[in-house]
Order: sequence, then structure tokens, then C-alpha cells
Amino acid sequence: MLKAFCRIGLALTVVFGGVWVAAQGQPPAPKDRDAAPFRRVPLSESQVAAALAKVDDGTLVRLSPSDFDRLVREAAAHRPAGDQPVIVEARYRAKCAPEGDGEANLIGTAEWRVRHPGSTPASLALGDFQLAVRQAKWSDGTDAILYKASGATEPRLHASAHGDSSLNLDWSARGLMEPGEIRFDIRVPEAPVMSLDLELPSHLSPILPQAEAVLTGPFAADKGSNTWRIAFGGMGRLELVLRRVADERPTLFARLATQQRLSEGEGGGRFEFQIESAKVGFTELTFDCDPALTPGSVTVNNLLDWQVGGDRPASRQLVVRLREPTRSATLVVTGTFPVPWGTTRWTSPIVSLRDAVRLGERLQLSIAPGQEVRDWRPGGFRLARSERS
Repeated sequence: MLKAFCRIGLALTVVFGGVWVAAQGQPPAPKDRDAAPFRRVPLSESQVAAALAKVDDGTLVRLSPSDFDRLVREAAAHRPAGDQPVIVEARYRAKCAPEGDGEANLIGTAEWRVRHPGSTPASLALGDFQLAVRQAKWSDGTDAILYKASGATEPRLHASAHGDSSLNLDWSARGLMEPGEIRFDIRVPEAPVMSLDLELPSHLSPILPQAEAVLTGPFAADKGSNTWRIAFGGMGRLELVLRRVADERPTLFARLATQQRLSEGEGGGRFEFQIESAKVGFTELTFDCDPALTPGSVTVNNLLDWQVGGDRPASRQLVVRLREPTRSATLVVTGTFPVPWGTTRWTSPIVSLRDAVRLGERLQLSIAPGQEVRDWRPGGFRLARSERS
């Protein structure tokens, strides 16, 4: 019967130990680089009996060569992705860019870390990927191939390099304008580690309808903007709402301890603030300094930067920005100031935290030997003690 079976062009297929056996009588099908992981072994008539003897249990199915190849293709399409490329980490960055027509876009970049365990080129399904990609390049500078085959429902990424590689993308996403807010529906390939660093104007705050996403921030960014971080690992869809917020400033409470050393011609000051906020964390502090004082340093935990300007005629403005919001801080400002001795009256320079409730201030003056103080006017201070050293 076996001879007749071979003459009519059928194939006897058996599975044992991960090896598919095809009885000789038909030419082997072309090798498919995406085929399922098995070997095609042509057998002569004398070898078939020995091969079948290795099968303890199982079902033997008669298949035509075309049906056999169809099953191979179906198995390849649904086989486990152990040797297929995957995105193991995806980092996104974006800014909100308003347009003249009242619409707003997210303009950003992304870095995908792609792992390809296979030894041959393959393609990676990107799911319901809907970002508008302007440019995509691998870390070595070569252009990436993103495509959607005819009749396919999802785009794909061609991965030719074995091992780990990085893909850099420039992308954008259009928002849906609604009263008081902007909505974004961000759909990207899933990865175990995913994050979005989002830079927004200070009047916008992100809202995440999905409980699985984690929001942290705000962190200080450029003037008039904040940065937020969203972690959404394992999520192929991120719902993002940018909502306008009221200009709520934290109520600040401050205590000040000042030390000033006076010598002929020049003095030095140290202004130590104990700052607290009752409810809302702060990332920016504005101080009004005496025009005679030249700030030299600012010390505080979590310091981003500080700068001196002037928005009021009778004072010098010092703006201090922190990397992360905090509700309490110890901040120290040091600086120098001129000390005119003789008949010219000298006034102790001050530094005050703008829009803060003062809880108390202590002033310590150290005067150089050989100098004396006349016409002492303490103002709002009360002399606690006086001593010589």
C-alpha cells in the first residue's frame, strides 16, 4: 500500500521528538525563514517503517503537500515568539505644542530597545501603533523600516540585527480639544518598561484616567513649564488628559536667622531660611534682596539653579528653583555689601521671601575690632545681648 500511496502524491506525516517525517515521493517544500521550528527529513521506503516504530502514541494524518505547507505557514504565524524580536524597553519624551488654530500636539522623541534572539532577519508586530512618525533610525545611523503590508491590520518593524539594538524615533500626536482640557489617545507597542517624560506649560496639569499608569511630578523645567513622568509598562494604550489648572500658589511660612560681619569698607552676610508649606509642594522661591547686597551663593537640598534679576526698583530679585517639589526646606543665601564708615549712616541689608508669612527673625552682628556703633536704631528688633570677643 505504501508504494501506491507514494505514487498518488500524498504524504504521510508523523510527529515524534520534534521531528516531522515526510515519506519520499514529493519534492521538499521551499524553506520558509519564518517556518515553525522543525526539520524536514526525506525518507526512503525502507526507512519509513523504522521511523514509524519510534512513535509510541499519536495520530497519523494523511496530507497533500499543499495542505502540509499550509499548516506550516499557520504554525509559523501562531508559534511562540521565543526567537522573534521584542521591545524590552520604551522611553518617550514630549512637549505640548499649541497651534494657531486652537489645536495642540505632542511633539517628541522615543527610544526603543529591541531584542532579537533569532539569527535571521524578522519583523516585529507593533500592535495598534498610531503615532505619526517623522523619522526612525537605528543607533548606528541606518534608517529603520516601518511598514504595513497589503491587507494587514497592524504595522511592523523590520529587525535584521541579532541581539540588542536601539531605535530612535521622532513622533507627534494630535490632541482633541475640549472645554478646559486636551485629550490624547496614545497607542504604542507594549513593552515591560515604558515611560513618558512630558514637559508642559505651568498652566497645564496631566490627568490619567487609567489606574494602571503612575504619574510623578511636577519637576522644574524651563521657565514657565514643568516636567512630569508617566510610567505605563505593559500598556499599549495611554489615555492622557491635559487640564488647565488655577494659578494656585502655596502658602509659605518662613523663619530667618541672619549673621552679618562688618569690617571697614565691606561686610558679609549669611541668611538662613527655614521654609514650610502647609499643603502644596513648591519648586520655585522668589526672594527680595536689598539693592546693596550682592548674592554670592545659594545652598539648599534639591537645588536646580538660581539667578538674580530685578523686577522692582527698590530691591534685587533672587529666584531659586528646585528639581523636585518639596513642602519644607532649609535655604541659605550668602552675599557681600558695602559698609561706609564715618558720618554716613549704614542700614543692615535684608533678604525676604516673597509672599511668605514671617514667623520670626534673628539678627547677629559682628563688628571688626577698632570700630564702634553710634546712634543704634534697632527698628523692629529687640537687643538680646551684647558681648566682646
